[in-house]
Amino acid sequence: MKNLFEKGAETRARPIDSLRGRGGSLRSRTEAAAVHLASSRWRGIPDSKELSRALGAEPRYLATGHAGLDARCIGAISGLPGARTAVLVHDTIPLDLPETQKAGAADRFRLKLGWVARAADLVIAPARATALDIERHLSAMGSRATTVVSRPGVTVSAPGPVPRAVPAGRPFFVALGTIEPRKNHALLLDLWEKPAALPGAPMLVIAGRRGWRNDAVFRRLDALAGGGDVVELNDLDDTAVAGLLKSANALLFPSFAEGFGYPPLEAACLGTQVVASPLPQTRELLGDTVIYADPGELYQWRQAIEGLAGPRAEKDVPPLPTWRDHFNMVLNSLG
Repeated sequence: MKNLFEKGAETRARPIDSLRGRGGSLRSRTEAAAVHLASSRWRGIPDSKELSRALGAEPRYLATGHAGLDARCIGAISGLPGARTAVLVHDTIPLDLPETQKAGAADRFRLKLGWVARAADLVIAPARATALDIERHLSAMGSRATTVVSRPGVTVSAPGPVPRAVPAGRPFFVALGTIEPRKNHALLLDLWEKPAALPGAPMLVIAGRRGWRNDAVFRRLDALAGGGDVVELNDLDDTAVAGLLKSANALLFPSFAEGFGYPPLEAACLGTQVVASPLPQTRELLGDTVIYADPGELYQWRQAIEGLAGPRAEKDVPPLPTWRDHFNMVLNSLG
């Protein structure tokens, strides 16, 4: 493990870990370093002849992330005899909500999706609603790829102790995910500006790293620091996150858009009530087990929170996607 870092590999967490607010763990950084070293070896394969010798006859290429969607990777592989390529497209949010993204993210994503349209035989979507968004964009780009829905598996770590910043005996609600505009933390802060107005004086625990284009929310969080009603936790490991979810009165998820939406599924896996925006992905995966509230309607969220501020009620765990089913679908579709 030490040698990975000594050789100059990238030690920052992968984007998926940072998005889920878990990017600081040694495990996340070690995985990122291993990925970096593997991809640096891949850069040494310069042309189709060497690719063909390295990969053999009728290669199968599966891209589970948005890296390598360019001419020298998926473009080169798709040109090999008998090759079949598959790409998991997580979502099309950079094109649908560019104002919530980092500067230049929409343009970079459009280029990557363009290579998916040109080179992919199979496109994998994490949910039916997301598949419709993907097909809409790919169709405009002239893609003839087949799209399949294969929901990622949902697993959680064994819950650890609740972080010390959350006092015992007081009801609390959790918001999990990167603090970025589309996650709509501003709505939750509006609710907790006057905590006395919420019966039982519950706490709001925001678990996730600070993201981008959200300076107004960051200033509000700084002003609330130390007040005791809103707690911001930026660098929790998986067991701490599971401990929070397991003990919370509910997960609050007022997001404007998702490709899949892991936090509600993780909370449901631990028997915790979910209050969420009525996104089609959440409805598809969790149905009527969720309390839905419009992400722009403060009153609906207040009503839901007031109804859950008493003793925590354990929920039945609904059927959730498994990794076995996911990979069976992907590998059978890829052929």
